[in-house]
Amino acid sequence: MKKEDELMIALDMIKTYSDASKIHREQLNDAIQKIENVRMDLIRALRDQAQETVAKELALPMAEFKKSTDKFWSDSVKIINALDQQVENNKWKHTMIFAISAAAIFGLFMMGIFFWLPSIDEIKSRRASIAYLEPKVEELRAKYNADFQKCGDKVCVRVDLKQNCWSTKGSGITDLCILK
Repeated sequence: MKKEDELMIALDMIKTYSDASKIHREQLNDAIQKIENVRMDLIRALRDQAQETVAKELALPMAEFKKSTDKFWSDSVKIINALDQQVENNKWKHTMIFAISAAAIFGLFMMGIFFWLPSIDEIKSRRASIAYLEPKVEELRAKYNADFQKCGDKVCVRVDLKQNCWSTKGSGITDLCILK
């Protein structure tokens, strides 16, 4: 029985070590959990402290920035209101300038039409001149074999020079002699 006693003692020792191991594992896990909790507490404390430090350090610059932005905003509103008021005050001036300009342009256009277009009397006079000159031109064309053409803005006459019916005056103007 010695062996059985030894085996029992060995089993008791293994059981004791196993129980001790479980206890140590639980204590170790508890210690790890406590260390993790302390680490998380430290992280939270450091984060809070960093936030407080940043808030304290930035409080004065942020307050000054807020003051300057508020001043800029109020100045901008004043400028916008002043410009809006100026536009309202000058609206009638712009309307009048536009109306006067439109009337002047229309008047100049109408005046240009009256100066450029001939009057009815001028049109009648020109038609009468053309009606009078057309048979004369045809008579000259037939009688002297003349060819009438436009040379730029002037009228040119091409005739047979062999007929010697030209007369030249001292002014350099050549007249066509009409023989009856």
